[in-house]
Amino acid sequence: MKRDLVAACAALGAALPLSMLAAGAGPFTVRVSPAGPALETALAQTRASSAPEKEIVLADGDYFLGRTIVLGVADSNLTLRAEHDGRAVLWGGVPVTAWKADGRFAAAALPGVKEGTWDFRTLLVDGRMAPRACYPSATNRLENLGGWTERVRAAVDGWWGRAPTAEELTTMPYRAGDLPAGFEPRNADVRLYHMWSESFVPVASNDVGRGVLHFARRMDAPAGAFGRRTYQIFGIREGMTEPGQWYLDRPSGTVVYWPRPGEDMARVKVVAPKVETLVQIRGEARRPVRNLRLKGLALTGTTAPCRSAGFGGEGAPGALEVRHAEDCAFERLTIRHVGATGVKVHEAVRLRLAESAIVDCGASALCLYAADSEVVSNRLLRAGLAFPSACLATLGRRRLRVARNEVADAPYSGLILRGEGHCIEENCISRVMQVLHDGAAVYGNVRDSVIRGNVVRDVVPNGAGYGASGFYCDETSADVVIEGNVTLGVPRPCHQHLARDIHVRNNTFVADGDLAISFQNCAGCTFTGNMLVAGGTVRPTDACRTSVTNWSGNRACHARGGGVAWGCDLPAAAPEKPQAPYRVKKAASWRADGILGADEYGEARRMDRDARGCHVGAAPTSLRLAHDGAALLVAFRTLDFWATPLSAGETWGVDDGIRFTLAGHAFEVYFSGNVYAVDAEGRRTPLAGAYNAVDARGGMARSRIVECRIPFAALGIAPARGARIAFSACRWSAHYREVRHYAAPGETAELVLE
Repeated sequence: MKRDLVAACAALGAALPLSMLAAGAGPFTVRVSPAGPALETALAQTRASSAPEKEIVLADGDYFLGRTIVLGVADSNLTLRAEHDGRAVLWGGVPVTAWKADGRFAAAALPGVKEGTWDFRTLLVDGRMAPRACYPSATNRLENLGGWTERVRAAVDGWWGRAPTAEELTTMPYRAGDLPAGFEPRNADVRLYHMWSESFVPVASNDVGRGVLHFARRMDAPAGAFGRRTYQIFGIREGMTEPGQWYLDRPSGTVVYWPRPGEDMARVKVVAPKVETLVQIRGEARRPVRNLRLKGLALTGTTAPCRSAGFGGEGAPGALEVRHAEDCAFERLTIRHVGATGVKVHEAVRLRLAESAIVDCGASALCLYAADSEVVSNRLLRAGLAFPSACLATLGRRRLRVARNEVADAPYSGLILRGEGHCIEENCISRVMQVLHDGAAVYGNVRDSVIRGNVVRDVVPNGAGYGASGFYCDETSADVVIEGNVTLGVPRPCHQHLARDIHVRNNTFVADGDLAISFQNCAGCTFTGNMLVAGGTVRPTDACRTSVTNWSGNRACHARGGGVAWGCDLPAAAPEKPQAPYRVKKAASWRADGILGADEYGEARRMDRDARGCHVGAAPTSLRLAHDGAALLVAFRTLDFWATPLSAGETWGVDDGIRFTLAGHAFEVYFSGNVYAVDAEGRRTPLAGAYNAVDARGGMARSRIVECRIPFAALGIAPARGARIAFSACRWSAHYREVRHYAAPGETAELVLE
């Protein structure tokens, strides 16, 4: 009897498209298959269930969704899993059939393309991402005639001396004869390569007479920025240079493909994406999605928008997107051949991504902004197929553990770190920085973190640029330990910039040729107990002498003069040359408003010398000067990393501030917002008309602008051309208890009126 009952129940389950198990026997379970019913039907049933745990099981097969599955607060405590790992495949598109010959190409009409309701930039052919038509070719680029020559500044300094105009951001001049005559602008997207990012913009029109392309969106940077002018055009028929490529012909509403030898379009499986995001988990800030688990699913076939992906690819959409989630887990996922990012998490707490493969992504494999979360034992491979600014993973917010992942093959960085309190350990990172510059296997603007036990291989510069590094803590980074790592085939394993208190210890760095150690404009860093092995020479950069306070216990083996030499000493720091006189120009206009215009002031000079007169780095303070014929115009711009606390008091040598002297007259600036003239007895008088406030433009650091006007009469100076004024200035940091000078103590700096 019992056996008969079991057999009857099995037969009943097999006869139903959905089978639901009783809540008392485990989680409330709904099973679906590609034949039906829809996944949304199963979700409606689990949402209606009062069971504490719910589960949807997807049978093996292809699920051509062509739409985004949205999971919300009602889906908390749900497990969505494949019956067998990797065999339930969710597609973000639909099959393309009814191909017709188009010369040597094949074409298929698609409803909605001509009308503008369906657009895509990814095509999957027999399980591969077909390369999009590219002019002049996938391996060659053209050079534009962009005229932007502004020198790039540090990010904390605001990038450019002046902001680009709308016209400069939406036009690109080109050489006569470079572009094919009569190409269809409506099909064309242009990718411009910058230093560490790209601009990816659709063409609005082509002014053939002037030789100028007009874009429908703004570029990330003007044409010619960073001294980079190379570009390619995607999506035009003239870019079909080899079999296997495709393009979308919007005016005719067809997708056009060049079959590879042996491909029969009646048998080839072609899928055109409909969506950018396949699965979206969307909670609210005060009502997050909780305890949602995705296991064993495969996601593929999404598209990407025609817009720049932003630094590290952060601006690209994800095939799996999460916003406001807690205690969720994504395990044994396979995310492959997606147009933009694989997994994108905006805000999460205690999230786990484990044992998953995220490969062949148009942008990044992973973009994660979360707290108290972990990324362990994943394979993140081949990112940036459409957006060369993409890294393999961006990791931000607080207390992330990233461990034992395989990270390989990207046009830009491997891991980009943001936030604080992270542990990056035992990862294998290789072959990154293949296209762009100024990045690393592990790059970041990060604080209070540990990077340890990682292996980095084959990260080399790809031509002239800002280089490629193994471990690179950039602007605003502080209090980071880099220890116990190994680099192989990395000519610059250690590069730190505008950071402080970076401690590099007990690492092994190996390179076939020269090996460079770089600390640029840093402060309070240490480099101890490291083993350096080079086929050429070991070269600490000059800036190491002032950026590194403890260089000891390091061992180096390098070829020199045909033999092998040991040793890696760091020469003592030498004082900088005296400051050249500052030539004070007459301002065309001036207003104390926090905007330091080029028509108001002369050059910016940094106040970055220590008591020895040596240049030191980290967050800088700069000054700019001018005059209006009757008064001296003085401006300071201070920068402090966001993690640095600032005092609000007004006691020199105790509270944050600036002190400067002009012709023996003293002045003090405090971050309370006051500017004072100080007499010989130390009495302070507020300076009328001064501006002293936090820079409202924000950025990567806390910036304060100070502007004041000091009459020459008050200084006892006749404002004659060529008049020389004795000048000194220094900045006191209460948090670090250190002073930075414009000129070395005891040195007389001068201003010269023009």
